[in-house]
Amino acid sequence: MCPKTGDPRVPARVRRWRINAVAASPAVTGAILRALDTRADRACQQAARHAPTWFISGISGAAIAPAMARAVQSRITPALFVVYNATEAGGLAYNTPATIAQAPDSVGVLMPGIRSPGGG
Repeated sequence: MCPKTGDPRVPARVRRWRINAVAASPAVTGAILRALDTRADRACQQAARHAPTWFISGISGAAIAPAMARAVQSRITPALFVVYNATEAGGLAYNTPATIAQAPDSVGVLMPGIRSPGGG
């Protein structure tokens, strides 16, 4: 979404293609947040003004840090949805804005058909 080159085509593409979701790893999410702090990356700043209505952070093997979740919710969109997954199994759990607010350190609720080792 925010190329290191400061590609000026990004904001126009966000508007033209009506991008309303971003799927990103925690590393890419962090890069997007850092780019918003870099005055040199004007394209990313302009794209953020046309921010997605919801943001998915696809995570493999680790939960999103509560500070990162708060940063996305305050700087990009409050409608943050996080999917916790494993490459071998796909989606295991998910967080919604409500579950993030209730338990920011959690990976969320189990997806249908997933059982925890404790029987949940």
